[in-house]
Amino acid sequence: MSLLNKFCCFLITGLLPLLSASPVMAVAPPKPVASSPIVTTDTPGHAAKIEAEIKGAKNLYLVVTDGGNGYGSDWANWAEPKLIGPKGEMKLTDLKWKNASADWGNVGINKNVDGGSMRIAGKPVEFGIGTHANSIIHFELPEGYDKFVARAGIDNGGSDQGMGSSVQFFVYTSAPGPIGQNAPVDRTPENAVAGLDVTDGVELNLFAAEPMLLSPSNIDIDHLGRVWVCEVVNYRRFANGNNAERVEGDRILILEDTNGDGMADKE
Repeated sequence: MSLLNKFCCFLITGLLPLLSASPVMAVAPPKPVASSPIVTTDTPGHAAKIEAEIKGAKNLYLVVTDGGNGYGSDWANWAEPKLIGPKGEMKLTDLKWKNASADWGNVGINKNVDGGSMRIAGKPVEFGIGTHANSIIHFELPEGYDKFVARAGIDNGGSDQGMGSSVQFFVYTSAPGPIGQNAPVDRTPENAVAGLDVTDGVELNLFAAEPMLLSPSNIDIDHLGRVWVCEVVNYRRFANGNNAERVEGDRILILEDTNGDGMADKE
């Protein structure tokens, strides 16, 4: 099997739980204007750079979630957070937030969530906001700033515990709604691969999604790069949306990319 075929197989396999899950909510939650990859103690420097375009925005919401593995030891720092624009640079720590919450401890300015010194990978943080997943911090923005920048990382208070600290950082310009375990899951095709973390030099793209295929139970890829899908709508009746059998029965689909854009366009 070629490397391309393996990647196609991986993408569709990763999509299987999305296609067999409950229907998408009628009202989708707002999308972040920026997000980090999931940051763990395996991440170089235990941190990732994050930048967000905020021109014209009146609100800024900084969100930290647990990375999908529970929020134990998930001490998080918004390190060196700044607003940048025609008015110059402004430390976000000079701006008073409207609301701030965390699932453990207390959100702090220039200190971690337990009130101690902020450190990431053993190095002190010049200035910042210490918190803990899951967390939301809301600021009202002054005029004259177009960009938010920060270094988003795991505080040593969490990473030193050796319990698998894992966090992800998001920036919103409108209220994000519930986060963490209570957050609605975005299952739209546009965001099917958004949560996958890949190494440098590798790009992931969606190959196929519903309604082109429904409730896949098995896939394979042939020597021509076509993806064969065993679709079992009648076995899992909820997948067709109305709990009814499909008269034509279950089927084998052959999905093909005929124009070379990396997405299936023929079945």
